[in-house]
Amino acid sequence: MPAVVSEQYPKGLGHTAPEVGLEGERPLEKTVFSAVRASDFDLGGCEQAIVCGIETHVCVSQTVHDLLGRGVEVHVPADAVGSRSLNVKKARPPFRRSRSTRRRGSRPGPV
Repeated sequence: MPAVVSEQYPKGLGHTAPEVGLEGERPLEKTVFSAVRASDFDLGGCEQAIVCGIETHVCVSQTVHDLLGRGVEVHVPADAVGSRSLNVKKARPPFRRSRSTRRRGSRPGPV
């Protein structure tokens, strides 16, 4: 399965911890919240994506919405996302909305 890995402003925030296990991956450096808007972002023609990451309430959310806007079928495993927020449930409502806007055979509008 192809992977696209991104890092939010590594020059200022630091690189991904080695414990994450990204050896051999070349992360896209981004200074925008959505990975889709990072330079050199490319799904290589894939029509489905699994989005994992931290800062669910902003980076993951905006990436998901931008992918949906491109007509990509998106999956967000609840155990593969996180947030600094003490109440992670606050980060989940955008995905409930995303799920309800994507019905089989429909195409979401631009974000």
